[in-house]
Order: sequence, then structure tokens, then C-alpha cells
Amino acid sequence: MRKAFPTLVAVIAVAATGCTHQQQSGVPAGTVASSLPSASPSTLARHRSLSPSPSASSSLATSAGKVGAAAAVTPRASEHGRSVSERQAGMGGRPSASSRHDVAAPDRVRATSHAVAVHRARSSSLSQASESRRARPRRSATHAATSTVSVYAPGTGVSARTSQQVMVADRTSGSRGTWIRYEWEGPSRGWRQVSVGGVTVHFGKHGVRPGSRRVEGDMTTPSGTYGFVMAFGSGDPGTKLPYRRINACSWWIGDPAASDYNRWRQDCGSLSRSKNEHLADYVGKQYIQAAALDFNYYSRVRHGAGSGSAIFLHYATSYTAGCVGLDSLSELTHTLRWLDPAKNPRIVIRG
Repeated sequence: MRKAFPTLVAVIAVAATGCTHQQQSGVPAGTVASSLPSASPSTLARHRSLSPSPSASSSLATSAGKVGAAAAVTPRASEHGRSVSERQAGMGGRPSASSRHDVAAPDRVRATSHAVAVHRARSSSLSQASESRRARPRRSATHAATSTVSVYAPGTGVSARTSQQVMVADRTSGSRGTWIRYEWEGPSRGWRQVSVGGVTVHFGKHGVRPGSRRVEGDMTTPSGTYGFVMAFGSGDPGTKLPYRRINACSWWIGDPAASDYNRWRQDCGSLSRSKNEHLADYVGKQYIQAAALDFNYYSRVRHGAGSGSAIFLHYATSYTAGCVGLDSLSELTHTLRWLDPAKNPRIVIRG
């Protein structure tokens, strides 16, 4: 039995592979048979049942043919597409570097494609933004400043919606102060100073007092914001305000009992100079040019707090009885020519 077993194995191998193995190996069938050790008939009969039947051999051949055909149809690239487990099995369970690279390659391609697409999109957006900036007209410095231009005249609460001409008489000490004129030049430029520098303003002998607390004859200048009623003097300098020329009969009434209190009166009779002001007495100097403020003019208070009359803007070189005096006749004349009722001029007196 031990001697016959190799022979039995060879017989089974030949029966399983059939002529295909012999033909592929290039060795004739007779050569194989002659080379095999001899076996007894009983031994061959005993083990012949282990050889596959012709039908089984045929079935195996058919299956092998199908597998071979499938392998022939599959592209050569399938060799590189073997599963990771197969390659791991061939390398002791560890994938090779090339195996890991082959598996990650599609992900790298997709990531690279996405990065390229994002870069192109960003480049396109930057290019469009650059073109938009070049096409957009550059804002001028004036336009850029529009959003920060204040509608209020500097240092005041007077809005350009109310007045477009503002004068500021600001007391700095005693009965003296500074003088500035502003004009509104639109939302793109705002307020512009139009007065000359170095002009001194003179106030009442007793300084400045809120208009609501001032009393007739207290020698103070009422602080607050006021308009203008009219201009007057020795001759019209070219003002747009209503203008009256002073003569010997021109008076400003300061008597609280008079019906025309705090008004101009033409009267050639003899009036009390203690209660009224004879304008002709000052026409050669203080009132060579002047303008009347509307303090206590429309709603007249005759006695107590808020009362007062004859508050003028005029020429002066020292303190006044309550008026606003400029020490520059040139600036005073320019101011009268500049005042425009259509722009609703306002004077702001600050103490």
C-alpha cells in the first residue's frame, strides 16, 4: 500500500487535469504513463472510485473555461484594482505603499479638482471685484465728507434747516468777546466762515445776561439767538434788509408805557431822552450803520424779566448800554451787505 500510494496520487492528478495539463506542459501522455511506477490491478480498482467521473471532469473544465473567459474580458487594470485584502494577504497582512497610494488616488483626484475649482471661483470673484472698483467713480473728498458734515453752525444749536447765515458773538471776559460769521454752502461743503479775523465785539457795560432774565435799563446784553428786524444809519450800504435813513426826527421808543414801545418812531417833537433814544445823536459814530435785533420785538415784555428795548448791532470801540458793538466798521458794513432775509440770518450771543 505504501508503494502504491504515490502511484495513486499521480493517477488522480492526471485524471483531474486530463489532457489539458499534458498538452500545456508539452510532455506526451505515453511518457507520463511510462514514467509512473506500476500498480497492482487490485490497488487500481480500489482507488479508481476516487477519480472524478467524466461528467464531473467535464463540469470542472466548463467552469474553468468560464473563469478564464471572464479573466480575458476584464481589463489589465483589474490587476491593479485587486482588493486590499488580497494584497494584504500576499504581504503578510500589511498593505504596501503602492497599495495605499492606489486606494487613496481617487480621493486625491477629487480633492485636487475641488481645490482647483475653489481657486478658480475665488480668482473670478477677485477679478470681478477689481473690475467693479475700477468702474466705480472715485468719491471726491467733498463727497466723502458729506456724511460727517454737521447741519449746525459751529458752536451753536442753529440748524441749516432754519438759517443759512449765522453770526456768533462770544463773550470771553468782561464786556469783550469774539466775532465770527458763518454761511451754509450746502450738504457737500457745510458751514464756511466768511468773516475776517481779529474783530473784537463789545457787550453791555455789565456784561451778558440771559434774555429771559434781562431787565430794561440794566446795561446788559441779552444772550440767546435772535433775528433782525431792519437796518438803519446814515445811508444804505447795499443791504437786503429793510433800511431806514436817520434824520433829526428819528427816535427809538424805550418808554414801556408807550404804545410803540421798542419801535422806530419819526417824531419831530420833543420826547424824553431818558426813556427814548434820539438816533440822530449817534448817527455820526455808533449808528453810522446799524441793524435792530428782534429781542423783545414781537411779543413785548414791558416790565421785569425779559424786558428791554433798542438792542442793536452797531459800531463800538468800548462797552455799550446793552447792544452788540463791532470795533471794525468795515466788518460791520460787510455784515449788513451780506445779510439776506431769504436765508433767515441769526445772531447767537453767548455769555
